[in-house]
Amino acid sequence: MVVAPREWFDEHREAGRVFWHESTGTWFVTRFNDVWDLLVDPRLGHPSQDAFIRTLTPEQRETCAALLDFAARWPVFTDPPEHTVARRLLLPLFSTEENARVAAAVRARVESCGPESWHGADPLDAVLRPACRAGLAALLCLAEDQLDQLDDWSKDFISFVSRTSGYEEAAVRRSNEVLERFRSFVVGECTEHTDSLIGRLLWRALRDGTLTEVDAAAYYAQILTGLIEPTTSALATAIELLGGDPGLRHCFDTDPDAFIGEVVRLTTPFHFVPRRALVPMDLFGHSVEEGARVVLLLVSANRDWRRFPDPLAFRMDRGYPPHIAFGRGRHACLGAAMATKMIKTILRVLVETAFDSRPTPTPQVQWRTELGMHTPLSITW
Repeated sequence: MVVAPREWFDEHREAGRVFWHESTGTWFVTRFNDVWDLLVDPRLGHPSQDAFIRTLTPEQRETCAALLDFAARWPVFTDPPEHTVARRLLLPLFSTEENARVAAAVRARVESCGPESWHGADPLDAVLRPACRAGLAALLCLAEDQLDQLDDWSKDFISFVSRTSGYEEAAVRRSNEVLERFRSFVVGECTEHTDSLIGRLLWRALRDGTLTEVDAAAYYAQILTGLIEPTTSALATAIELLGGDPGLRHCFDTDPDAFIGEVVRLTTPFHFVPRRALVPMDLFGHSVEEGARVVLLLVSANRDWRRFPDPLAFRMDRGYPPHIAFGRGRHACLGAAMATKMIKTILRVLVETAFDSRPTPTPQVQWRTELGMHTPLSITW
């Protein structure tokens, strides 16, 4: 649909605060102040899968019923009161103590790789992703080899929940089988592994009837799919910056939080958040019907020169708020502090080893930029 999504969004931002995209039936909001306000606007809720459901026959809907129910229960796809229950239940998983424990596992993995790993094979696969996987394994109290199977399952889930059309019977049946195995796995983790905080939290909610088994699986799937790739993307941007400008290493040493905030703004791994108009509303002079799809462009807002002068440049003086890549309000990313801690931990080891006092070649990151996400493919020196 779009060759260069970020530049395409930028063009529309300069043309107006909002634009209508006919082929997807979507209103896109482009500018920082507007996106900032609408992220907490009670007139907007999370979209449903109605567009996909309307393409299905009654028989196909029956085949998809369990998957549609599962997808609708992911915290990111719910509104209050269900969303409030999810956030309150999962909040202890991202406490200061848990963040520190996960960061320690990440640091141990990075240090085990050795300095040569940064400059030998692609550090994306040699260091960054393994370190992030170690963090996820620590968070979920899993052996890392268990993540391989979970990765395959999560890719299947992502493929289904992002589908808007195109029913494929074989794919749906496979996803149903995966869902049943995944549900059994999660319930087993809740009942058998008392050393797992997420297991204890979910088991308590299952036992007192706060959650069903499908709810528990949906919550677990949300955490499983949300940590590695966005964190890896921000790290790739940081490596690109630190390698290209040695002076930025001092910026990181001086104020790592401000440094990481600017890195995350420049990266904005997830380009937008979809919403649905809960009531008829006026959107900057445009009449929006109840049920209409409204997309808030995080990446366009984070590149808006009205809020961020010289928006494509790295600057440490951006002030508050530094970015909205993690969202805002009730749907703000619960794992933002954990992701920031992981990034800081990995960059600290990077600066101490790969980017020490010796001159190093400038790293080159190859990116895949799609309509909805910005992810690194490789890093070379």
